[in-house]
Amino acid sequence: IVSVMLVSSVAFFLPKTGPTWADPVPFIKGVAGQGDFGTGAKKVGYSEDDSRLGGPFQGDNTLIFTATSRDRHYWRIDTKDTYTSKGWILSEGNFGKNIYQTNTPIQTSLQVGSPEKERKIQIDIASPMPFLLQTYGMISVSAQDSPLFIQDERTEKIAIEQQNGESKLLSNYTISYSEPEYSMKQLQMSELSTLETLDPSFKRFLQLPNTLPQRVVNLANDITKDKASVYDQIKAVEKYFSSHGFRYDKKEVAIPAEGQDYVDQFLFDTKVGYCDNFSTSMVVLLRSAGIPARWVKGFAPGKPGRITDGLQEYQITNDNAHSWVEAYVPGTGWMEFEPTIGFAGNVNIDYDIVQDTPQQEQVLQPEEKQEQPKKEEQEPKKETSSSTSFSFDSVWTWMKKFTYVWIALGILMILVGIALFMQRKTWIPKMQVRAFRKKEADWTNFDASYQVLTKQLSRIGLRRKDGETLRAFAERVDEALETGEMQKLTAVYEQHIYGKDKQEVDFVKLKESWENLINRTIG
Repeated sequence: IVSVMLVSSVAFFLPKTGPTWADPVPFIKGVAGQGDFGTGAKKVGYSEDDSRLGGPFQGDNTLIFTATSRDRHYWRIDTKDTYTSKGWILSEGNFGKNIYQTNTPIQTSLQVGSPEKERKIQIDIASPMPFLLQTYGMISVSAQDSPLFIQDERTEKIAIEQQNGESKLLSNYTISYSEPEYSMKQLQMSELSTLETLDPSFKRFLQLPNTLPQRVVNLANDITKDKASVYDQIKAVEKYFSSHGFRYDKKEVAIPAEGQDYVDQFLFDTKVGYCDNFSTSMVVLLRSAGIPARWVKGFAPGKPGRITDGLQEYQITNDNAHSWVEAYVPGTGWMEFEPTIGFAGNVNIDYDIVQDTPQQEQVLQPEEKQEQPKKEEQEPKKETSSSTSFSFDSVWTWMKKFTYVWIALGILMILVGIALFMQRKTWIPKMQVRAFRKKEADWTNFDASYQVLTKQLSRIGLRRKDGETLRAFAERVDEALETGEMQKLTAVYEQHIYGKDKQEVDFVKLKESWENLINRTIG
């Protein structure tokens, strides 16, 4: 009786959160395939119609294509520029088409790396498509039968046609590319004032519907207000989703009601969704802050397979259909960004900024010396406070006056303890992520973080089997979580444990991979 009364009283006076869906009817109709809110649980995969986003979808592991490359790639198909509050459509206007032949340079709005780093990708198509798969840094495409590549300037989608204008389906082709490398020094020089001098052609990448709720704009300004450069503002928006209670899910995804904005619902009501929710929200937030951005569709890198002569084979299925963001950084150009929880971006950045670590040490040392006297001064105060006369009998008499209160608090603590134990798979890794963010990236902390990761994997049922090698365990984890991060971390861990001559390691990227994998286990 006491427990029921206590819980009921607390529940009555606590503030109430809003419903997961502002109106459950659209979601129910969407799943059932009724009304104008969706066509039931959609099947995952690339689609040209993005006018109505939201709702759950069914998985599909049908193989689409296989790529053989030395590098990991995001497979870009097209972009869209007009957000309608429900989804994406194409803007109106006169846009031309560019025609390219096989083995000729293809011009896009994206950067290309140096000619010395040019490499090739072999694409083998399993499900024929009348358009090209593009990778960042693409230079040209080679295919048999000399097809024509027709590029739409509005979307940068490249269709494959025959000489007579009919669509052509290729079974394989080769992409020549050189991955771009971005200078952090140049990115930090992207001053906010340069956004005011952009060419009018960028106006369509700043479009927002008139019905966009003001709280979305306010949130964008709040996220970016303390950032000194355009690049820092973009990264602040990209990282916002990983630390504010958002969750990746393909099933429990809401559909906005008729008068509800898709982005507003995700940012403030549900905070649950998949790549379309995260990427669309990031584009809208960037545009609200005055930064040109566009929505990109294609495929995630896919599942890594066998390695032959240094070339990795990647299998890309319908389940790898993905959307992400391209934002414009003045002085650098268009860059790709990945806001979706559990996905790792693929940007190469040269951290060419000199850090003044000696000066930081000089500043920290005096502070550390000053802290010691303060602690010594506090010790006598503790002694004087402890000398205050409080008899045990008086305390026990005071506690007996509130017997039921203490019983209720004890029961509440037990319930809280049970709840924390049941939810340990979620809150423990979140606390560990926050803790390791503050630690220095080095071998010692990497070892500790790897052990933390294996414990979290064990909590979700991915326990290392007896006699199983670390490499086999990592492959099994990556296959279960649809990622390639565990094998990267394990390779470095094996080098740390067994290697005599330790090679230089980018601990910053390792920490990002570790955090993405932890978030993946939570999702």
